Order: sequence, then structure tokens, then C-alpha cells
Amino acid sequence: MINAAETGAYLNAKLHELKGKHSLIGDVRGMGLMQAIELVEDRASKKPAAEATNALMEAARENRVMIGKGGTYGKRDSNHAGAEYFEIGCR
Repeated sequence: MINAAETGAYLNAKLHELKGKHSLIGDVRGMGLMQAIELVEDRASKKPAAEATNALMEAARENRVMIGKGGTYGKRDSNHAGAEYFEIGCR
């Protein structure tokens, strides 16, 4: 647990440094090794940068880096998800 907290704090600081350099990064948050960056087209409106997010996901995959895309943008609200929605994901 201590290593995750220390390494996560280091990662969070590095992500905040990147936020200072790149306006595409609208927010950085997380705890331990579970960190998140929010990519936005504009920090004021917080409009999601969908194209840049997809490009980042592909570049990470090509470089054998495992990252995930979360949040509710472009996803179904769990209040509207029925059993069939989970059947597909649990195959």
C-alpha cells in the first residue's frame, strides 16, 4: 500500500506537470495508482476532446501501455442499462 501511495503521488505530480504544458489536459485526479486525466478541447467549456482521446488510446496500445477510458461521455447511463447490456460485456 505504501508503494502504491508513493508511486501514485509521483505519477499525479508528473500528470500535473503535463497539464501545465498542454491545454488539452483539463483535469488530473486520482488516488494511489488509479489516476485520471480529462482531455478537453477547451478548459473553460470542458468540452470533451473525443478525437484526441481516441488518438491517445491508440498510441498507448501501439506502445503496449494499458490505459482505460472512463466516465460517462459517449457511454450509456447505468440507469438505462438492462441485463442485456451486461450480458454482452460479461461474455
